[in-house]
Amino acid sequence: MQRGRTAILVLLLAVVFGQSAPGEPAQEPVVRISQGNDLATGDPHQTVTVTDYNVLWHIYDALVRRDPAGEFAPWLATSWKTLSDTTWEFRLRPGVTFANGEPFDASAVKYNLERILDPKANLRVATWLKPISRVEVVNPSTVRVHTKEPFPTLIPQLATIFMVPPKYTAEDPGRLARQPIGTGPYRLAEWIKDDHLTLERRAGAWGKTPEIGTVIFRPIPEDGTRIAALLTGEVDLITNVPPTDTRRIAAACGRRVAVVPSNRGMLVLFNAGKPPFSDRRVRVAVNH
Repeated sequence: MQRGRTAILVLLLAVVFGQSAPGEPAQEPVVRISQGNDLATGDPHQTVTVTDYNVLWHIYDALVRRDPAGEFAPWLATSWKTLSDTTWEFRLRPGVTFANGEPFDASAVKYNLERILDPKANLRVATWLKPISRVEVVNPSTVRVHTKEPFPTLIPQLATIFMVPPKYTAEDPGRLARQPIGTGPYRLAEWIKDDHLTLERRAGAWGKTPEIGTVIFRPIPEDGTRIAALLTGEVDLITNVPPTDTRRIAAACGRRVAVVPSNRGMLVLFNAGKPPFSDRRVRVAVNH
């Protein structure tokens, strides 16, 4: 969903451009973003947190993505169709390579899905794809996904499954967590844990070239400190703004609070396998 990336960046253009004095050459645009936490892992199959995804979307791509209207749109897969109740066929975008030069093709898709489904890997996103029984390479640009039963939510699930380079990952499974490599428009340039993470625009990436050359993520856990960093110009954008502070930030010169629609769902579950919620009477009491 490159349109999704563009929509985010438009909010920042007034900040990242116009930093050069009149008559001076335009500087390479840089955006500094602060979240509450640092990236936990660069392995996209081992995380499900919004904070991590905010970073990883820049590095990796999925087969499909949601467009601004919430509809599913082609991404690394240019089209898809169902051949039966339990068979999906995907046509893949040609000429796409990972940042290390590995080709993205049907074999790469097969590797990624099988890696996720491998019980020995114990990857966090595995439960999302449990109905898949096997992955078939038809040709380099076509892959079929077979399921044990009808899997109507396959497309929504694949929209959050990033593709990783097979050879790079297989050679050292732990390396991806430290040095992520994807097909996206940015590459990891530097990562100083709990200080900053720098992404640089990647030459040769498929799709439209981003206008922003460098994106820097700074973890600032405290809301007040993160807001202060925004108001003093240390960072250009912050996430998870407390509702009680939106008016104060909006009143500051040159600052705008954006309310962005999201499809995120949140829920609270009780562990019925452990006390006190293993006792049905407790669960009934809480429900009332």
